[in-house]
Amino acid sequence: MAQMKPGKSQEFDSIVIGGGLSGLLVAHQLEGTGRKVALIEALDVVGGTCRPQNSVIGPIDNGLKFVPSTPVARANLEWLELVLGQSLSLEELDAPPITYDNGRFQPFVGFGAFEPEAAGELAHFAAPKRLVTASTPKDWVRTLVESFTGATLLQSHATKLQYDDGFLIEILINGTKKLSAREYVFCAPPQRLAPLIPESAASSRQRQRLSKGPFFTAVYLDMIHAAPVTDSRQLHMLKGANEEPLAGVFHPAVTLDNGERAQHSQWCTFLRADLTDDAEETANALKRIKRQVKRVYETALDGLISERIMVAPGSHGEIEGLLGENQRWPKIDNLWVASNFFNPNRDLIGTLDQARKVIANFSAPLLETDLEEPTLKNPMITT
Repeated sequence: MAQMKPGKSQEFDSIVIGGGLSGLLVAHQLEGTGRKVALIEALDVVGGTCRPQNSVIGPIDNGLKFVPSTPVARANLEWLELVLGQSLSLEELDAPPITYDNGRFQPFVGFGAFEPEAAGELAHFAAPKRLVTASTPKDWVRTLVESFTGATLLQSHATKLQYDDGFLIEILINGTKKLSAREYVFCAPPQRLAPLIPESAASSRQRQRLSKGPFFTAVYLDMIHAAPVTDSRQLHMLKGANEEPLAGVFHPAVTLDNGERAQHSQWCTFLRADLTDDAEETANALKRIKRQVKRVYETALDGLISERIMVAPGSHGEIEGLLGENQRWPKIDNLWVASNFFNPNRDLIGTLDQARKVIANFSAPLLETDLEEPTLKNPMITT
């Protein structure tokens, strides 16, 4: 992945705003058509919430990742195999989610009378079957980064879009650098799009929906336990009375370099996005995760080898009805939106599906797939 250097041409065929998984996929595919592509990322590293993290058990994914077993999910993962040029060894895990109540595990059948604020986000984890892959988002990001040779601008904030007669003609980066392109693809959260859309290209209601959502902040906790906790591969949906639920999984136990056994678990709960900056709310969310894990597995927190916290502000939510069928912004003919907030599917599948839909709009020999259900390889069954 080439870094942008002073003196390099500021004109491109395509400019991709946002260097998360969606942005990397779009940039990779556009470059594959022969286009000259610039990838703009506000942070000092690409990959977003899918970038790999190091741990004592080796590289791990950045927070809980979950893929329900649905035809759309399977089709998008097979499309991803074509994009990456490698098999994901797609497997289906028949492990219905469980909860813990009255001192025992029970099948999770819903939230009952208490409706969580983030019910739509949590429902994503309630699928009776899920898909697992040999490689995971951390590996996909690494492959895409290594293969992209276009210009990458890190620590680069899109501060203004220049608009004229239905077309974007220029983008201002960090208030000083000007770039121009024939095509623009926005892959960042919608909150960042709201101040960029020219006044004449969006109504006040549209702008409010972009900025206010409703959105939710994901609070992730990864723990590496000092001993195996459970053999269960089922997703755990845990909650206390009148509390926001949390979702989590235990990965298979591993042997460390010193010969001792350890187990990695990943957990996620949600806050309303407007509470993100409230340190007490975030602390309470983390305490809630630990309290529920300890309630179910009394010794799980004893001698933890490590724990990692990630708070993803405004990372979840869904915006319906703002884009046309071709995923363009209605009043801007050369602006496409590949943010997963605009896709009815959640998390990874929403990211893949929205990127695929946007890529399909460009006239070039791009990889395509229909949404037929592919044949699964090596289905895994657990009880």
